[in-house]
Amino acid sequence: MSNRALILVAACLLWIGASGCASSGEPSERALEEGSTTILSGIEAGVVATEEQDVVVVQARYNPCLCPAPDYEVQVRGEWIRIIVDGDQLVLAELDERAEALAAAPQLGYLRLRGQFDDTAELEETRVEYPRFVLEEFEIEQ
Repeated sequence: MSNRALILVAACLLWIGASGCASSGEPSERALEEGSTTILSGIEAGVVATEEQDVVVVQARYNPCLCPAPDYEVQVRGEWIRIIVDGDQLVLAELDERAEALAAAPQLGYLRLRGQFDDTAELEETRVEYPRFVLEEFEIEQ
């Protein structure tokens, strides 16, 4: 199945799931719906932007949150979207260590990730899908 087909299937499932239950307009329900829409647009933008490219370089930041969501975000078409970073475990361990140090530093800095967007991955705790980025290498940008 092509990436576009996967995006359409995911979009339909999220839309059906969001509209299938009665909405009382609770803030958490609206937040979930808005978050799902943002995630889907980010997935689509990332996949479309990289469909014909093997490797891309993206600006990223380490931005952990209190909810069970990925700690990393990348900027795609002017918007920050959360991603799951995958790849070699040694490179990922170094990325986490350097990203945490960068986040604690007084000066603002970003990460530059080199790799590929892949299919989406599901986080078990939330059942929300995020784009997966297969990391090849990274550098710190200050």
